[in-house]
Amino acid sequence: MASFATPNVILNLATGTDLSTKQYKALALGTDGAVDVAGANVSIIGILQNSPTLGKSAEIASLGGGSKAIAGGTITANDMLKTDANGDLVTANPGDVYAAIAIEDAVDNDVFQVLVLQATSTAATPQELTATGTVTPGIQSVELNHATVAIASTLAAAINSPGFLMVKDTSASGTAAHTFTMTAGTVDGSNNVLTFNAPNEAVLMYIDSAGNGTIIENVGGVAIS
Repeated sequence: MASFATPNVILNLATGTDLSTKQYKALALGTDGAVDVAGANVSIIGILQNSPTLGKSAEIASLGGGSKAIAGGTITANDMLKTDANGDLVTANPGDVYAAIAIEDAVDNDVFQVLVLQATSTAATPQELTATGTVTPGIQSVELNHATVAIASTLAAAINSPGFLMVKDTSASGTAAHTFTMTAGTVDGSNNVLTFNAPNEAVLMYIDSAGNGTIIENVGGVAIS
């Protein structure tokens, strides 16, 4: 017999847009205090239970309780889940922001049962880049590793990666100019690019809730621009 977790319901938050066709989508809280459909791999406040129009109260299944949700792909019971760009839930990977855990199997577009989680991740697991690529939101340790080819790494939205972040050149040798670029957010004022020219150069920074980084330690003279 299937078992279902009881929702922990929030009733006093208004919608920032028309959500009348968004039942069972994951929701994020905006800076204006209103809720809207969550983007990809972000912290959520919960999952929409009703179908409110603009400015009306959303009924939200929140942290620690159960909910129905919409699958954005094939899911197996006990999978850790994250949001996709449509506010649906998909299987998460190490370093992703976990939003829920699957209580049952599902395939794309199924409505299925989940347990809504406190936003967590395996962010302590280093993400190693050996070629140009994107940094997973929420990751706290980035390693740039290639002796001869410059790696261009990018963090698309630093606002989704608050807290401490270490970026290090872990190449065995070489002077390739590896870069770390915050495409939305800044480092120490108006800068947004770190350039690593030698093995073991590293930067430890703190990213605040607005997505702006302050460098705490610069090892080896990493260039900031």
